[in-house]
Amino acid sequence: MGSIELISDRIRLRPISKNDLEPIHELHSFPETDEFNTLGIPKNINETKIILRNWLDLMRVKKVTNHIFTVESLEGNFIGLIALNQGSLKQQRGEVWYKILPKLWSKGYATEALNLVLDFGFEQVELHRITAGCAIDNLGSIRVLEKVGMIREGICREILPLRKGWTDNYEYAILRTERNIRPKQDTVQKDKDHVWHPFTQHHSAKDHLEIVKAEGVNLYDASGKKYIDANSSWWVNTHGHGHPHIGKAISEQFSKIDHIVFAGVTHPKAVELAERITNVLPDHLQKVFFSDNGSTAVEIAIKMVIQYFYNRDENKNRFLAMQGSYHGDTFGAMSLGQRGYFNKPFEQYFFDVDYIDFPAQENEEDILKHVKSLFESGDFAGVIVEPLVQGAAGMRMYSAKFLDQLTALAHQYGVLVIFDEVMTGFGRTGKLFSMDHCENKPDIVALSKGLTAGVMALGLTVASDKIYDAFLSENVGKALLHGHSFTANPIACAVACANLDLFEKRSTWENIDAIEGWNEDFAKELSTLDCVEKIRQQGTIIAFEVKTGEGNTYFSDVKTEAYDYFLEKGVLLRPLGNVIFVNPPYCITHQDHQKITREVLNFLKEGKN
Repeated sequence: MGSIELISDRIRLRPISKNDLEPIHELHSFPETDEFNTLGIPKNINETKIILRNWLDLMRVKKVTNHIFTVESLEGNFIGLIALNQGSLKQQRGEVWYKILPKLWSKGYATEALNLVLDFGFEQVELHRITAGCAIDNLGSIRVLEKVGMIREGICREILPLRKGWTDNYEYAILRTERNIRPKQDTVQKDKDHVWHPFTQHHSAKDHLEIVKAEGVNLYDASGKKYIDANSSWWVNTHGHGHPHIGKAISEQFSKIDHIVFAGVTHPKAVELAERITNVLPDHLQKVFFSDNGSTAVEIAIKMVIQYFYNRDENKNRFLAMQGSYHGDTFGAMSLGQRGYFNKPFEQYFFDVDYIDFPAQENEEDILKHVKSLFESGDFAGVIVEPLVQGAAGMRMYSAKFLDQLTALAHQYGVLVIFDEVMTGFGRTGKLFSMDHCENKPDIVALSKGLTAGVMALGLTVASDKIYDAFLSENVGKALLHGHSFTANPIACAVACANLDLFEKRSTWENIDAIEGWNEDFAKELSTLDCVEKIRQQGTIIAFEVKTGEGNTYFSDVKTEAYDYFLEKGVLLRPLGNVIFVNPPYCITHQDHQKITREVLNFLKEGKN
């Protein structure tokens, strides 16, 4: 049972080790007439240690089927012991006992631990019946057992000695529960009852994976199974889950200011973040507008462009975007994105947009000629791109040279340029921002996702002084009259500042460089497979298409088949249709990266080659 871990919102159950024998003396701080949380432990501390040592020795040689767990907080603090002792496997029965530190009585830990162990016994060990016994006057423990669905079955005046010479003279109440009568403490079922998930057809969707803990690059489900977060939790996580520097920033800021209105008020962390973000962006990007996600950051950019020309009494109202774009799910952002697919029901409400083809080496010149002819009309207010990498379209990548030429052409004709760096920012392309690969810079940039290391909801729209100045007027109506309830939330701003601290460390960039190198090696392996095409890499992102005969499509069956396969292998990786990509947190080790790539290669070789 060595690898079993059971985890809930507050506690972890891990297999007991000999190192845990010393703390158990605290379990015997009071007589055995405990009012709460006492089941089946001998009164004598030495007796307990002897029994547990014997069990540990027997478990090591697999001669017993007892599951004895140390109960601890998620921070690693000792709480108590709990065990599931199996009887005859043929009878599929077991008995549970536990002991919680007296100082932690009435905190609900016994209930949480019992729920974990009973679920484990029924679902993984496949028992049909589990019993427990406690003194008939121990009403506290009886209430706990009844709370987790156990019912009284009878009374026993003594139980078998756990060791020769020790017996218990109490009268015991026997409680039991069975697989078919235990009320299931099922988060997944409650999820089905109450939650509407994004991008999900609930009519046909499978049960959602219940993740109860995240640490570093690893995610843990309710049964304790570990998964590598190969896609950075929707491309947001940069330094790994639960980073202590980020956690410290949250705690310290919460103790100072949790949230305040941002109209007519400012606060230190918003000012610090605005100053620091403009210091790492091109010099002309100096004004920061706060929002709460990538889509709203783009929406604000659109409004800035439209109102910039409105305030200047210039009749420029057309936008240019790229085929395959995804800029978010608010209406302005949807208008600039790929038509069809997700947005078809709403298209009649969108404003008109001109699109250029996705650039490739063979069509770049023709696209630029087409753009020039459009801009010559004088009608265009703005152009928006996902710089270098289109995320939702399948991690499609194009050249910095083309982006430079497009930006220069826009500036030549007075068209404002928006870079949507929501996904590409903060190291994903090998530099802090995609624009750092280019000579020509945008007029506005939208930031989110990695802005807060993937921990808090925050968006920034950063504009040039030229744009900001067009909103200055005695006429209040010329101000940017836009805002959100959680604009510049102090805790989110503190997290973003802590994130920038980590990007200032050399080790972060060494990790990014290492991932780029590992991806290059992976690309060489992929190139030997006949079932793979269009291998591409940019920074920490590597992507390729599985040949299906359908081209690049989000609705390919490869997505579901691969996702299920990788979950089984302990990797959380969500393909984009037939596009499989790896985009992990930067703290990933070479060993974990190799596990991801090994499982991807195994999937391709087993099912697709």
